[in-house]
Formats: sequence, structure tokens, C-alpha cells
Amino acid sequence: CYANGDGVSEDKAEAVKWFRRAAKQGYAEAQNRLGFCYDKGIGVSENEEKAAKWYRKAAKQGYAEAQFNLGVCYEEEIGVLEDEEKAVKWYRKAAEQGYAKAQYNLGNCYRTGYGVSEDKEEAVQWYRKAAQQGDAKAQYNLGVCYAEGIGVSQDKAEAARWLRKAAQQGHPGAENLLASGIFGGEQGTGII
Repeated sequence: CYANGDGVSEDKAEAVKWFRRAAKQGYAEAQNRLGFCYDKGIGVSENEEKAAKWYRKAAKQGYAEAQFNLGVCYEEEIGVLEDEEKAVKWYRKAAEQGYAKAQYNLGNCYRTGYGVSEDKEEAVQWYRKAAQQGDAKAQYNLGVCYAEGIGVSQDKAEAARWLRKAAQQGHPGAENLLASGIFGGEQGTGII
């Protein structure tokens, strides 16, 4: 309520106070939110080490969003030393729980060989899982994979379908590809 001003005046510092109280009692969602506050400097001074600490506490309890956030910490060197394998480990834990952002990031790891052996087919599988949940970045990447035959057989119609879904959510890359005339027309028509 304090974080969003729901029923009370918005007060980020007061929100942090209550997140901290719940987090210290082991409540995973509050631990994740407190980590986010430290990560972004919301209601407290930005502190990467404290952000990673609270994300880790929630992640170890199986909280998917915190597992994803901790993976980002390892990938972007936020509060911890960069560790590609640990980033992948935490992305995988969240991805296997169906967390779309983690599925997308795990797809990127497999596509580029970040922390795992490069595997374009595996990348496509994770992009597809996130794309089916409506993640615009995953829809775009899946569309590009179909367009270029990366990890799947080249299929312009399927590329257009996924690019259209991403564009409908305002993804600029998808909008650009569709506007260029390479992937347009009615669904299933491929190149026009």
C-alpha cells in the first residue's frame, strides 16, 4: 500500500520498513521486494550487495521472481562477482517454474553460449515457452529464429506470426521488420 499509495499516501521509505519486517520473518515475496528496493534505490540508497542478499534469501525458498532477479545479479555483476554458470542455474530454476522472463533469458544463454554450451535448438525451446506466455521479447526472438532458420527450419509464415504478436505489444524490432515489408500480409502468407 505504501509503495503504490493504495489507501495511504505513497511513502517508499515506509514501504521498505514493512518489507524489511516481513523479509526478516522469512517471507519470500517481501525478501524479493526488499531486494528490488535496494537494487533500484527505491525508498533506500541503492546497494547492490544488499539487493543480492535479499534476492538470494527468497530464491533459496523457491520464489521464481527472486531466482530470476538473482540470475540477473550474476549476469550483470550486481552485488556479486560475475558468474555465468550461477546466472544460468538461477534462470533455469525460475524458468522451470514457468517464469517467462527467466525462460527468455535462458533462451538467450543457449543462443549465445553464455554459461552453457551454445545450443540454438534449446534456445528456441525456451523462447517458445516464454513467447506462448506473451513475452514480447521472446516472441520477437522466436520470430527471428524462424526467419533466419536459427535452431529451427526457416519458416517465413511462422516468423511473421510471432513477429506480429510481438509488434502488437509494441516491440520496436518486430514493428520495424513488419513495416519493412519482409514479414507482412495476412497471417500465413509469408513474404509479401
